Amino acid sequence: MDRILLMTLGSRGDMEPYLALGEELKENGYEVGFCMPEQFRSLAAEVSEHFFPMTHEYLDLIDSPDVKKITGQIGSGWSRISTLFKLLRETKPIQEQLIRDQRDADMSFKPDRIIYHIKCAYPVMAALRDGRRVELLIPMPCLVHPVRELPAIGMGQFNNHLWNKMSYALTNSAMISQAIIGYGNKIMKEWNWAPFKRKEV
Repeated sequence: MDRILLMTLGSRGDMEPYLALGEELKENGYEVGFCMPEQFRSLAAEVSEHFFPMTHEYLDLIDSPDVKKITGQIGSGWSRISTLFKLLRETKPIQEQLIRDQRDADMSFKPDRIIYHIKCAYPVMAALRDGRRVELLIPMPCLVHPVRELPAIGMGQFNNHLWNKMSYALTNSAMISQAIIGYGNKIMKEWNWAPFKRKEV
C-alpha cells in the first residue's frame, strides 16, 4: 500500500483535517507520515509514529499583529494587501527554512504521494521539477478558487463581485510570486533544480 505524507502549516485548525485524513488513510491500509510545525508533534503521534517537524518559528509568526491584521480583516483591503507583501518580504528566512523542512520530510519518508496544504510551497516545486505525485487539499473555501459572492480570505467584503474576483487574483499572485518563486528559486539551486519562470506556475 502507498506511503502518504500529509504536509500542513497553520494553527491547530489547519492540522485537524489532515490528522483526521491520516486516521482514515491508516484504517484503509496506507502508511502515513506527517510534516507539521514542531508544536503539533504530540497530536500527530496519536495517529502515526512518522513525524517530520517544521520550524516552530512559523507559529510565533502567525500570532504577530501584522498577521492578525490580515486574518481579522482590520483596516482597508488595500492596507491588508500592503501588509501581506511586507510580511512576505520580512519572513523570508522562516519561509526558506519551512521549504527545507518540507524537503527533508519528503527525503526521509520517501512517500508515494504528498497531500499538502496551500501554505506549503515545496510540493509544488517537487511536482514541477521532480515529477512527484502531489495533491492539494484545502479544507476551507475562499482561498484559491473564486467564489462570486465572497472575496478571498482576509481581503474584506465590499459586496462587489468585481472586487471579489480581483481579490483571488491578488492573493494567488502574491503566493506564487513570493512563496514559490521568491523563496523557492534560491533554495532550488541547492538541489540543482532549475529556477521557476513566472509562466510555469
